[in-house]
Amino acid sequence: MNGAASVKTAPAATINAPHDATASEPLAVLQEGAVDRLLINSPANRNALSIAMMEGLVAAIERSARRSARVLVLDHTGDVFCAGVDLKERLAMKDDPHRHSQLLGRLLAALWNYPSPVICRIAGRSRGGGMGLAACSDMVVCSPGSDFAFSEVRVGVAPALVGTFSLAGISSRALKPWLLTGESFDAREALRLGLITRIATDDATSIDPELTASLKGAPESQRVTKRLVRELAGEAPGNALAAMQQLSAELFATDEAAEGMAAFRERRPPAWAAGGSR
Repeated sequence: MNGAASVKTAPAATINAPHDATASEPLAVLQEGAVDRLLINSPANRNALSIAMMEGLVAAIERSARRSARVLVLDHTGDVFCAGVDLKERLAMKDDPHRHSQLLGRLLAALWNYPSPVICRIAGRSRGGGMGLAACSDMVVCSPGSDFAFSEVRVGVAPALVGTFSLAGISSRALKPWLLTGESFDAREALRLGLITRIATDDATSIDPELTASLKGAPESQRVTKRLVRELAGEAPGNALAAMQQLSAELFATDEAAEGMAAFRERRPPAWAAGGSR
């Protein structure tokens, strides 16, 4: 994939499980009436955020905003929603250490600033940057078996960018144990923390209730309400974005990060781990 996502136009329809038409595309954009759906479809690498994937997502989000879609849906194939930044690719990019951090910051900011409602569907595992995608969404529906983790400390970095958006509107005391340990937690804990808005009870992890309800609202009223809610709540992650992009890039250049990513590649515990698996 070269950063440009394919765009397919389909009749207005409910959006649940992924369509077969996108099976060969790492990232596909489906225009279904007034709804745009971004399908992350790279299960071979656990839907990791490669440079190409992030560039494609940013372009698709910005294009969707320009066309004033009523709703943006973030969806995926496979049993992993998103494993975070592509660490294998990151390891190979010693000559451009800032690019991943800059792109991830741009991607999260684009999703956070999307003017209309954003619905995220998670049917599986979410890690690292995937947590940031969920945090930047307005409604997040997950399957009962989904699990989550802020896994950055397990590879020797910190959730600088992901934490910037995840902590907007969520208690730092409630989230701190998960940020510090990198431990995984289940859908019920994610709901308690406020990281998701509903646990689906159907096999398809349907987002029909959220989609139907969103399309009943007046488009401009929704855009104003979205801005108003964030202003009244004091949620302004953009103020720290540049500093967190820089911090993220610096952390990835440390010895701990080098060891953590090497351990990830070699499927072994990092040197600092006191036994046990990651």
